[in-house]
Amino acid sequence: MTWLFGSLNRILQVTGRNIFWVMVLHTIFVPLQGAFNFLVYKYPRYYKWKEKRRKARKSKKEMAQAEGGDLARPKTESVAVTKRFSGIDYDDGLEENTNTDVTPSAKHEEKMAEEEEKEEEKSPDV
Repeated sequence: MTWLFGSLNRILQVTGRNIFWVMVLHTIFVPLQGAFNFLVYKYPRYYKWKEKRRKARKSKKEMAQAEGGDLARPKTESVAVTKRFSGIDYDDGLEENTNTDVTPSAKHEEKMAEEEEKEEEKSPDV
């Protein structure tokens, strides 16, 4: 493939014809020979990796089905979204969070205030 346009270009030059687009394709494809060689060289490794990944997915799916789970449709929600909108306080186990007005930044501020109070209690009064 890389030498097709180069050979065609040389044949046309010998006959006295110069076609611009054949010369352009010649200058594009001849330097790409190294890239094509790289792809041919790396394909066996890629194929082995792809097969290994396919087998791992298949075994994972079979294990999940054996346990009664379903991996046909993976969960798309991130953990952060689940924590934020579920109403469950993950720090205290699975108890429902009754204070739904508290945002994550407000919780952080409350924890920081508690830590400051603890530090003030530890420091001696002067």
